[in-house]
Amino acid sequence: MVCVVGTKQDLVTDSTREIPEKTAKELATEINRRKGREPFTLSRIPYFETSAKTGANVDQVFDFILRTCLPLDDEKRASLSIRKNTGIDLEQSNKTNGTRKGCCTII
Repeated sequence: MVCVVGTKQDLVTDSTREIPEKTAKELATEINRRKGREPFTLSRIPYFETSAKTGANVDQVFDFILRTCLPLDDEKRASLSIRKNTGIDLEQSNKTNGTRKGCCTII
């Protein structure tokens, strides 16, 4: 499942909004459909507008994700929630200690 989350809700007005809410909801629905998660299997469209400054809807995003992905004792729900291998091993240790590549130090 993929959640589309718009940020800085506290700064958005009708005149400054760049992407209509309807368009964002359609995007969230289409992304999930392509990943095999039909909209009727969700309690709502996985789209939220949030604000880190005010905290608006932040809890709702996490509540939705946890309620949608867990518990994983339901085999069908678990198969939809299992992370797919991207081919990138984030745990792999790089042996070039202390060298800089871009702006990050590789440890």
